[in-house]
Amino acid sequence: MSSATVRRSDILLAGMLIAGTTLYLCGLPRNLGASDEGAYLYESKMRATAIREEERPEHVVLLGDSFTFGWAVSDEDTYAWQLHERFSNAEFSNHGAPGYGTYQSLLVLENLLSTPAAPPRLVIYGFADWQAARNVGLPSWLRILALASRRGPVYVPYCTLGTDGTLRRHPPERYWPWPFGGHSFLIAALEDSYVSYASRLRMADEQPVTEQLLREMNDVAQRHASELVVVLLVPNSQYANYLATHGIRLIDCARELTPALKVAGEGHPNGAMHAFWSRCIGDALVHEGFLDGRGAAH
Repeated sequence: MSSATVRRSDILLAGMLIAGTTLYLCGLPRNLGASDEGAYLYESKMRATAIREEERPEHVVLLGDSFTFGWAVSDEDTYAWQLHERFSNAEFSNHGAPGYGTYQSLLVLENLLSTPAAPPRLVIYGFADWQAARNVGLPSWLRILALASRRGPVYVPYCTLGTDGTLRRHPPERYWPWPFGGHSFLIAALEDSYVSYASRLRMADEQPVTEQLLREMNDVAQRHASELVVVLLVPNSQYANYLATHGIRLIDCARELTPALKVAGEGHPNGAMHAFWSRCIGDALVHEGFLDGRGAAH
């Protein structure tokens, strides 16, 4: 697999394309880590989990948002890299991406499984409840992305429920700032009210949409003889019971993100948090019989 070394300050997860449609465009203005050394990304925009030297018999795909991607920590500190180091017979590929929700992770999985390559043995999805807001494209979330982006508009695909309760997929949508909102207090106040109202309308769909997306992700994996495992990364998930009662494999690695477990001055999980997740996930994969101590499938 070809690869490239890029400076942390230049990383751009730009334009992952499926069927000619941009699924997500996100400029990353901050440095990825504390230093400005090289971060290692493959041309597929997959975050490195090791310097590839040999093929391994088992393949494990990791999906998720910036917590799985490993924002603000070095490659070797991510839980994906550490899992790859622990299980010598398994290839762990990190497809987590900052800002992603369940729907975007599902689209990544569908794209990966559409290729001629053999499907992965396992699909590990690092989940946090805030991804639900991203799944329905809350206007308040789209507005945050628009204000934070330094590389132009940010388009995000999203889902809603149809009148019959079925999942409806929508093409990428951006937030359009109101004209003169930065110069008029009245216009800015009206825009705030609109965003708040529009967000409340979509909030009603957050939980049912996310539950259907989790079920669809599980179904897609099973149709390709892969096993989905959802990992809870933060405490008090309202989706734990749904996963347990709908036959979706679950690993609870939730831990409160205290200041000691955050990157100083940044807020994302630090190396110690990733080390905890790596141990928790790895121990559960062995205990539940997904992999043996070297990473071979049981």
